Amino acid sequence: ADMHAKGLYMIARIVTFKDNIGPRKDPSLAIMDKNTGKPWEDSHGVTYLNPFNPKAHQYVINIAKRAVEAGFDEIEFDYVRFPTDGNRGSVQWSSEFTANSRTLAIATLLKEARRTLGGMGAFIAADVFGDTAYVKTDSGIGQRIEDITPYLDYVCPMVYPSGFGVGTAGVDIPVDHPKEIIEDSVRRYRLRADKETVIRPWLQAFRDYAYNHREYSEFEIRAQIDGSDKVGGVGFLLWNASNRYSVAGLKRKSQRITSRANQVKSGLK
Repeated sequence: ADMHAKGLYMIARIVTFKDNIGPRKDPSLAIMDKNTGKPWEDSHGVTYLNPFNPKAHQYVINIAKRAVEAGFDEIEFDYVRFPTDGNRGSVQWSSEFTANSRTLAIATLLKEARRTLGGMGAFIAADVFGDTAYVKTDSGIGQRIEDITPYLDYVCPMVYPSGFGVGTAGVDIPVDHPKEIIEDSVRRYRLRADKETVIRPWLQAFRDYAYNHREYSEFEIRAQIDGSDKVGGVGFLLWNASNRYSVAGLKRKSQRITSRANQVKSGLK
């Protein structure tokens, strides 16, 4: 209530299937390892809920319900996918492991979340890999734009330039072209997503790790925002794992010019 009184919109980010608590307390919720008979662990030793298991879906939704009851306006599901790292060959799947079964599992959770949480007045969002904009398959993780966006108010693709390969959007080094990368990827989302779903991308606010270690600061952040706005993105989210953010890139050009003029008047260089 205090946050709402201040005019703030509250989003609860829920780490969905990557869960190191529930599967250890109740292995029936877990993806299981056929070699050990215990909950499977990824390369970091973290367990996962089984996306095929309706009981695991209910576990996630119950957590989300608590957040809505606490006053959050929106539930944002992160890690709403099958695992990507670790020895996936040792997984004992409880269902047929195909693109169709995977996308159905993810869509089923989101559909139920929309029904339950939407009925409580909450908006529903999901974080998805940025490369899903460029592939028609589910990338082996159950995320396909056409299958999941009908159940989302917001889809939040993680379109960090550092995560894209050479040649994406026709550029050699994606991190040197932040506006072009975001513009191209968000445009593709807009064309494929459900028409009622808002595209609200995650943007890069951290130093490049894949190409030339370029710092992502005022210019790069503003370029990404402008690229998204140009093709129909609505709002944005910034990611920096160290939680180090600057307001500089959030200012529009006219605001930056005014700010600089005031600094000069004040004798600041």
